[in-house]
Amino acid sequence: DEDTGKPDASLKGAKFTISSDEAGENVLETLIIDETGQAESKNQYLLGVAYYVKEIFAPAGWNIDEEAKEVTAVDDGTDEPSVTVKFRDSKQEGGIAVQKVSGRNGKSKPLNEEYSFKGAMFTIYRDKDCTDRVGSITTDENGYGKKTGLEVGTYYVKETRAPLSGNYEINDTVYPVEVGGTMLVRVKIREDEVLTHFTIQKVDEKTGKADPGLEGTTFGVFSDRACTDKLETVTVGADGIGTTGDH
Repeated sequence: DEDTGKPDASLKGAKFTISSDEAGENVLETLIIDETGQAESKNQYLLGVAYYVKEIFAPAGWNIDEEAKEVTAVDDGTDEPSVTVKFRDSKQEGGIAVQKVSGRNGKSKPLNEEYSFKGAMFTIYRDKDCTDRVGSITTDENGYGKKTGLEVGTYYVKETRAPLSGNYEINDTVYPVEVGGTMLVRVKIREDEVLTHFTIQKVDEKTGKADPGLEGTTFGVFSDRACTDKLETVTVGADGIGTTGDH
């Protein structure tokens, strides 16, 4: 392992060739690493002659050490002179990106200036019970954030803080994410807005007071200034008051 400098059992199956040329075209032998991180050649090689060892395959989650290493065995006074060649493989790393979208319209842009996606925090865990924390992602004003440098594997992402504006509900869903290779895995997360209602009061223009004769007056509630997207109709009572639903 490039980070620890020690063998790693997950490197089992890595393949190396021994060739008589640096380009690796004349392959003399292929070696396969065992669970101890080692492999030993079976062929006999000449003393004083240069050979080249090159990694040709790395197990999933690992990067190949692409350098071909020159090896020359010399007479060291033993019955069978040997040479040890060490390769350092690095673990593949990817990342997770989150994009918040409005629960109302599914768009990545907040509904209006009263809403902001900025400051939402998503915590990344190794387990689905969300106890083994790996790191976190904080979103910007566009609802985007990312975490890189993650090893290949399965992670679980959960929102642990709603946006700082206070106008969104926290999303309790746990999202499993599979990180592989050097890819940035994107996760789209819907965020429900905190809704509110308002009260309509109909009064007599002259007295400024409610008039029982105004009971039954109706008002349309729309989501746009042009009044084309109607959300509901509100009818006032004898007190001239009507209340909308949450929008």
